Amino acid sequence: MIKSDGLKNYLSGGKIRILGLLVILFAVSNVHSQSWVGGVDSMWTTAGNWDNNAVPGFNDNVVIDVDDKVVIESASGLARTVTIGTNDTLVIKSGDHLTVDRDVVISGVLTLEGTATLNYGLDWFRDGIFNCNQSTVTHTGNRVQNIVYSETFYNLAFNKTNQVVTNSSDITVLNDLTITAGTFEVIDHNGVDLTVNGD
Repeated sequence: MIKSDGLKNYLSGGKIRILGLLVILFAVSNVHSQSWVGGVDSMWTTAGNWDNNAVPGFNDNVVIDVDDKVVIESASGLARTVTIGTNDTLVIKSGDHLTVDRDVVISGVLTLEGTATLNYGLDWFRDGIFNCNQSTVTHTGNRVQNIVYSETFYNLAFNKTNQVVTNSSDITVLNDLTITAGTFEVIDHNGVDLTVNGD
């Protein structure tokens, strides 16, 4: 027989476990997939260009894979992940911004025009084309990140919460490398080079 205090503790513990499970389920169920269908114009911010007729937000896994060009102009974009298909292009206009909570996957073309900026929080995969121009790419968040494949950035920045950004590929920074918070660790497996041409 469970005494009243024990029963209260048991029920309380059970409530905490159930509440934790509900929070996890809510977080998972809150993640959506957003696929570009186009047809209205080329603007990221036009709801009718997306399969569920809504502009992507921070919980959306964005997929651009219909042989099209998508443009972020006079706006900021949000996404959980971004995947650019083989025959697709994403352009962020000069002065505009994209924030990605997790992965950036570039099989097509990603162009940051002029001084465009991009923040992302997990991994960078590229087997397509990245045009950096005079942009700034910033690693953010509290996760360990990895740059897969060699990459050239114009400005490369790190503003993380005591995490390590690892990289097993050659990295070239055409201008400045800035570490505001966190650690940038270059793992030299096979003569990996970090080249910084600015400050």
